Amino acid sequence: GLPDGWTAKEMGPFLVLNHSDAKYAKALVSHASAVWKWLHENFDYVGEGEYVRKPIIRICKDADERRAFSSGTAWGPSIEIVTHKDTSGGSMSWEFERVNKRLLGIWFRHHARDTYSAFPHWLDSGLDQVIGTARAKGSRLEFQADQWELEGLREAVRNDKVTPLEDLVKMGTQDFYGQRTRSKEA
Repeated sequence: GLPDGWTAKEMGPFLVLNHSDAKYAKALVSHASAVWKWLHENFDYVGEGEYVRKPIIRICKDADERRAFSSGTAWGPSIEIVTHKDTSGGSMSWEFERVNKRLLGIWFRHHARDTYSAFPHWLDSGLDQVIGTARAKGSRLEFQADQWELEGLREAVRNDKVTPLEDLVKMGTQDFYGQRTRSKEA
């Protein structure tokens, strides 16, 4: 059984283990469902015919509990997303971004593992940045540029530090991650 205070419920395409309130869980699952739907609509041709298991969303009561569940793990191909109720930023919170990025990783690792592991750095980083700032509006997603990223790009343009596209797509790990703005450029 579940520890005291936890509930387990299938909600949309997810199994939700909740130690938070039902209203927050419903909002988070509605958002995650829009991300999951978008991934299927836009990338279903990649790894066509592969089955993606139902992810588990574990909503902890607070950041300390989330850290305790995540401690010592790399998560990798796991189908579990561990998050917590974060009231600091509403749907723009870091936790929604964390959920988005985990959904992207889960979807590709289980739907097209070989393709995902062969993504060039610019594509992996770029998709991660884009999906991280996606927010649900009903059942659809809206993509909003992160202001911190935009300011970093503006600064790179002002200082003539923008990487030419041809160079960006050919870079290896060390060169790509050697400059902070490259993930923003991607």
